[in-house]
Amino acid sequence: MATGEIAFGRSDIDLLMIVRQPRGECADGPELARLVGWLRVARISNPALGHIEVHDPAGIARWIRLDTYRGSQDRRSAMLLAGKPVEFARMPVRCEDAVRRFGIWAEGFFSTAVRQRNRRNLRKTSLEMWCAWATAMGVIEEPCLTRPEMAARWAASADGALLGALDGNPVGAPAVVFGLAKRLHESLLPPLRALPQPLVMRMRMPPRYRQRTLVAIPRADSPLPREAFQPGSFLCTPEVFDLCLHYLNPFLTWVCPPELTALGIEPPACEAFVRAGRFFGHNHTLRNPGFIHKDTWTAPAFVELMRHALPYLESGRIPPPLDEGTIARLATYRPTCAEYYRRVFPSVYQESEAQWERLERLG
Repeated sequence: MATGEIAFGRSDIDLLMIVRQPRGECADGPELARLVGWLRVARISNPALGHIEVHDPAGIARWIRLDTYRGSQDRRSAMLLAGKPVEFARMPVRCEDAVRRFGIWAEGFFSTAVRQRNRRNLRKTSLEMWCAWATAMGVIEEPCLTRPEMAARWAASADGALLGALDGNPVGAPAVVFGLAKRLHESLLPPLRALPQPLVMRMRMPPRYRQRTLVAIPRADSPLPREAFQPGSFLCTPEVFDLCLHYLNPFLTWVCPPELTALGIEPPACEAFVRAGRFFGHNHTLRNPGFIHKDTWTAPAFVELMRHALPYLESGRIPPPLDEGTIARLATYRPTCAEYYRRVFPSVYQESEAQWERLERLG
């Protein structure tokens, strides 16, 4: 609705909410618990009420500096519904932020659209990935705001034929977007050797340690294994995995299969871990349970991961993986949302803020 693009009866309503700066040792955890309870009731009466990204005033300011891609989109499209206006700083969109957004779409939404065989979402996510790709490659200066705008800019570009192929056969979207990924990879990272055959690997994927199935195919146009359509799959090519590793989630190096390492995938630098620590550990992600998802273990898991990783990063070393016992303990921790905000959130928030300050000192 904020961009003028809405399909009534199909679109959900995503909001950005700014709460007060946390007060005292409780960090407003009880108040957030009550807010989650109210939201649960509100969603019963209005199922279209979707994700709510919850920030505090200091957090939203640094989030805009941290993610210039999303910051650009929000600055040009945000519609104030209630409360005080929010200032979105105007900043140039960094290439690395656009590549990270490409990886976010690939690892999450695009893989979901593939396994659901959802033609509408295949086209939608492909448009979003082209937009991130085009921003990273310098084809466009800022990301488009609407998908019709993305389609028009894509159609008018030198790669307009790819959009025609996508519109003619949305199921062929992997060949289109993975082809874009290969070109993006060629512009940013050393070339990889060919993967001889599809690779399927079940893993708990850091940094959140959700259970996923990695499905890597040799080429953009390779047939998709049946595992690509199973719940929790992450469909990629080696180039997509390598882009995600260096620009989105360097913690993937802890679970990178030897078959991919053998292709020439190199470990990310310490700077990539620092960027990811700020991105995944931004304090609005601590308020995701109940507002965006129900996974109450993810915030404590990441805080513990950074407790482990920060001493290594501060000495200029790449951190080793968490031990299996810690991972198993994190994976079985399941408080309710109310318990999380009342008992866990206050200490998690305080430690996360201290970790953020340490990450900022690293550059």
